[in-house]
Amino acid sequence: MEELYLKEKEFQKYLTDNHYTLIAPVNPNLFEPFIKTINKIAPSNVFSTIDDSLSNKDAVKVAIQNFPPQTEYQIYVIISGRGMMLHATLEEYCERYKIKFE
Repeated sequence: MEELYLKEKEFQKYLTDNHYTLIAPVNPNLFEPFIKTINKIAPSNVFSTIDDSLSNKDAVKVAIQNFPPQTEYQIYVIISGRGMMLHATLEEYCERYKIKFE
């Protein structure tokens, strides 16, 4: 996991407005329960949004600890704005935005 955290940190300089990274399970069936777990863990207030929860790196790390140790993870990029939220894998994002990152 440490390698994934480092890769995510290195990628921050390539992100554009309202885009942020999220380490989440590879298995699409675990994605939604993982998001719900983060949302429960992340600090919130009246003005909090799902973006506030998902971009909270500490909440993500705690959520990862709550899932089985054999769970595979990857880095996603969340593209948020105009009332919409989309996600892409890091590789898809790099291809879409012509980013050279290894």
